[in-house]
Amino acid sequence: MNVSISEKSHRIIRQISETEGLALSEVLDEAVESYRRQKFLSQTNQAFQKLKEDENAWREELAERELWAQTSADGIERE
Repeated sequence: MNVSISEKSHRIIRQISETEGLALSEVLDEAVESYRRQKFLSQTNQAFQKLKEDENAWREELAERELWAQTSADGIERE
């Protein structure tokens, strides 16, 4: 598969590739994964912010967290 990118991006990718000793495809793979993670965390933060804005929903969330916290203190050892 071929993808067109700007000359500027190509120069940057090539520079990173040379500096890090990685193939161009590896640099792109890492960049895409980093972008995916950034978007995931951003969306998660937005969802939690929206949840916090709903007082009832946020109270329910905190209550559920408390229930889960109690299960981790049940004295059962896990391997």
